Amino acid sequence: MLRFIVVLCLISTLVQGFGQFSVLLSPKSLEFTGDDKLESAYVGDVLLAALGNAVAGSSKWTGMSVRDPFSLAQTSIIVILVRGVLNMTTPQGAGNYELKGIGVEDSLNYMVSQLPKETVNDINFTNHKEGMRKFEECFGALDAPVVQPVQYLRPKQYWSHKHFLDQLGLIKLATQKLDVVLKPSHVLIFRMSLDGIVKVARYAPISEAKALLATIIANLLNVIRERNESVLLVQVTLGQKTQLLTKSQTREKISKSPFEKMNDNVDHPILANIIIWFSVIFALVVTIICYAIATIDPGRDSIIYRVSTVKDWTKKKH
Repeated sequence: MLRFIVVLCLISTLVQGFGQFSVLLSPKSLEFTGDDKLESAYVGDVLLAALGNAVAGSSKWTGMSVRDPFSLAQTSIIVILVRGVLNMTTPQGAGNYELKGIGVEDSLNYMVSQLPKETVNDINFTNHKEGMRKFEECFGALDAPVVQPVQYLRPKQYWSHKHFLDQLGLIKLATQKLDVVLKPSHVLIFRMSLDGIVKVARYAPISEAKALLATIIANLLNVIRERNESVLLVQVTLGQKTQLLTKSQTREKISKSPFEKMNDNVDHPILANIIIWFSVIFALVVTIICYAIATIDPGRDSIIYRVSTVKDWTKKKH
């Protein structure tokens, strides 16, 4: 019964999807069309290909095509990864592609590992202190403009609300300093999470956070349009179910044991009975042999008596 319930939960998760890959802005050298679903594990490969790099994956995704391969080297990429939501509002004209499967962050990590370190700025706000340190290292300042909450976010009461608003302010500050990172073949990644936001009212803080973040991203989009035509701006959302499924699969791998495989074997009771009876017979045989040896009377002429008896040969010589 429990297994049946787990299967139903996984099926419902698969039906609802894992997230969304949204292309908010693309350079003229690339074209994004259609609504073909993208496997999460190939997100990094898509971005590597957009920079003109060779990829080892074998994805059949048809959403991206290259118009001018000679201009790919001039492309710079900005990725905004948002955990905790399946989708977000996107500007008109954006290309939205449903993600299937898990592994977006692993795919992004792989992409980062394939690029020169000096060309990648990976700012991970899911660890607030580390994200702040990385932002200061990248942009040289933390004097960000204050983003005011609307109704449900309460930065004076909850650290998670304050941290989120601070992160929005930093992205707003980064919008003013894009010249620092918008260089050919450079990548800027912002990783954020809405999972940790304290929910004062059911879903209300998350909805407000999504609206504020969408406004910040729209502002970033407008600034990029005015300054640079070679930027690929991507927004990736990951629902909570994706992370829960990842954790459950991790636990399943950790808890694997030889006995779990035996539970799936139809012949398990027969094998167990055979092992038990052989063990009982072996124990009885050993007991009988030990008893026989302990009670035997070998006599003085037996080999056992001669070997076990210590004679004093010294006295006989004298």
